[in-house]
Amino acid sequence: MTTASSSTWFALPRRPPRPPCADPRQTDVSLRIVRTRDELPSLRRDWERMRNEFGLPTLETEPNHFLAVLPTITPPADPEVALFHAGNRPCAMIIARRSTRRLERRLGYLRARCARLRCIDVVYGGLISDGSPAAARAVLDHLAALTRDGVDCITFNHLPLTHTLYRALTDKQIFRAAHAHPAQRHWRFSLTRPPGADKRAPVPWTACLRDPVASPSPPTLDEYFRRHKSLKSRKNMRHSERRLAAHFDGDVSLERATRPDDIDSFIREADVITSASYQGPIGAGLGDPITQRAILISAAERGELRSYVLRCGGKAIAFQTGIVCRNAYHLQSTAFLPRHASLSPGQVLLVKVLRDLVEHGITTVDYGLGDAQYKQVYGTYCWEEATIRLFARTPRGRAESLIDQIARQGDDLARRLVGRTGSSNCIKRLWRAALRRLPKHAPHHAEDVRR
Repeated sequence: MTTASSSTWFALPRRPPRPPCADPRQTDVSLRIVRTRDELPSLRRDWERMRNEFGLPTLETEPNHFLAVLPTITPPADPEVALFHAGNRPCAMIIARRSTRRLERRLGYLRARCARLRCIDVVYGGLISDGSPAAARAVLDHLAALTRDGVDCITFNHLPLTHTLYRALTDKQIFRAAHAHPAQRHWRFSLTRPPGADKRAPVPWTACLRDPVASPSPPTLDEYFRRHKSLKSRKNMRHSERRLAAHFDGDVSLERATRPDDIDSFIREADVITSASYQGPIGAGLGDPITQRAILISAAERGELRSYVLRCGGKAIAFQTGIVCRNAYHLQSTAFLPRHASLSPGQVLLVKVLRDLVEHGITTVDYGLGDAQYKQVYGTYCWEEATIRLFARTPRGRAESLIDQIARQGDDLARRLVGRTGSSNCIKRLWRAALRRLPKHAPHHAEDVRR
């Protein structure tokens, strides 16, 4: 087993940790851990191979993106990347960050932070395995060793329910202090994959592993809408565009920001829009401008940035930003000025962006996590994901595990009660109106937020 030099993040254990592959039948599985930025490039070839062959390629697991985000994390975080080899080939990988921070608990929009913990946060899509039993045992043994030797909490951000390791990670016989948060849908739009009879029914995550491939003759967006949207829906889309244009005397335009030189002006305008909406106080929307700038510049330098501003009457009233990854556009954030909500600027912008993407040969849009109305309307299919937390069996870990369980059950109960009374939309409107009156604060990196 090869391990990188130790970090000063936490004290070394008094006794050597149990090897991650203690079973004699698994002696050919080795582990390498990288905990410094300088060593990450040495993993690139195997990193790309694992990501391309066995993982759903996400932005968070793209090596350049991972390196661009790392220095901007608050509180400071270091890499924690584990690569498993079976013989001469990689068989599993964990792409994560380690830090000392406070976990956030949520009850609806309310947030509460607790004690500082020594955490490892597995990024979205960062748990990759070839599906073999040997790889699974090696990964589970390594995670168990971490919780025994200095880590208070390991978080898997939005792990698909059909992931090969999901059932093992939530098995109380393997990890007694494992908590799975309520599952959420992850939506995608595909021009070449027609929606099924019930597109809200989640598909197996394994069906989405392969990268989207550009069709030699994909239909146009108008053809797609004619086939899969009702006449009423198409009329509503056209009516929204005409109403917005009439309000601004036809002065409506879509501007693209794709170069590094475009980013500063884009962030300034997007930050103004985010600050005016309910998303600003909760750290959503554009989010932290410093982190966003690093992400957008990295994507622009790779030629993968697609950011848009809807300008009406000479002023920016809505924005959307995303990054292209393997012929799929991953929507990162979007917002509009609330005072123009009656004109549906968000919907108009979304349709205009879809048209622009299709014209440039991009036929898949990843909307990310959440059941927002626009995702259900313009999405083609979805799968389910849930955040998992593994707590150490230490006094601190046990206490935080209990708090996390109580908060999670309280949030779930509140959501079910609101759902039964049918007051969900009313509560959202009232809460968002109250949030708009609060000052914006910078977000924390407790979880990779996938909207």
